[in-house]
Amino acid sequence: MFTRAALAIEQRDLPLASQTYARILADDAMPQVYRDAALLRQTSVDFDKLKPEEVISRLAPLAKPDHAFYGSAAELTAAAMIKQGKRDQPGHLFAAIAANQNVPETLRARSVQIAGTLGVDASGAMDPQAR
Repeated sequence: MFTRAALAIEQRDLPLASQTYARILADDAMPQVYRDAALLRQTSVDFDKLKPEEVISRLAPLAKPDHAFYGSAAELTAAAMIKQGKRDQPGHLFAAIAANQNVPETLRARSVQIAGTLGVDASGAMDPQAR
């Protein structure tokens, strides 16, 4: 089903991709990690159509520092906060993403840059001494 959703995205059929992810989410027999991945992907696909509050609410269980999908879920959460007109809270969330050693380095680097545009200095998070 993930492949089917990915193909729908490639074909620019976002409603089909979202529906496919929804089917994964609704399947209680599916391992939780797959359902979490589907939730993240579906929210990403639907991001522009969702209210920021809905994005934040959907991703709250995944946007915790110890969750496997923390980096991506927190990034989408921070983007939703920006859509709400907030700057301080998402800036600090981007700084937290940058400081999390379990998040991929590319996302950490991007988070440093975005935090900076929001007035939060997260440049020390990428310090090689901190690793």
